[in-house]
Amino acid sequence: MLPPMTIDASKPTPLRLWGFLLTVGGGAMVAFGSIQLWVAGSGSATPPGWLEWKGIDIPEGMGAFVCGVVLIIGILALRGVKGKAKRIVAVVLILAGVLAFALAGLVAVTASSRYADAHTAEQQVMVQEPNLTLDQVRAKLGGKISATVKPVIAVTMLGGILGALGGVLSLALVTRKPATATEPELA
Repeated sequence: MLPPMTIDASKPTPLRLWGFLLTVGGGAMVAFGSIQLWVAGSGSATPPGWLEWKGIDIPEGMGAFVCGVVLIIGILALRGVKGKAKRIVAVVLILAGVLAFALAGLVAVTASSRYADAHTAEQQVMVQEPNLTLDQVRAKLGGKISATVKPVIAVTMLGGILGALGGVLSLALVTRKPATATEPELA
């Protein structure tokens, strides 16, 4: 039989509160930003919307989305683990935030070279219009292709920073010694 679970209903310290708010807010921003349009491409003869990549359509965006979920679940899990596991979860929160920032930043920096090439555009159009032949796709693209990074990618990057900062505050919370006898046990 499992021992009864006790829940600490005391008022959270400012460190715990800010760590929680930053991590959850950052995780939500990362997850939300990852499902939005990150890159839009255009060719001289392409209709609007043909060359679009949402964050979750590309590996980096899917990775960022997973990082956002890890941030949200991890901060909740932090309350349920004990001892060294608290430190491990806090470090995972920091790493998830930094990784989300890096993945979104990588796409923002490399989008013009990665998504403006003809081969990538051809693949995207063939997914949109599977009944077209390669020659028809090339005719519709009409030559030069350009890619534009959408501003919402910054939401994902900012969310990663906030999530990592919340993880740092959580790590500070779980590694410090209680100042007084009345402060709740942390580790």
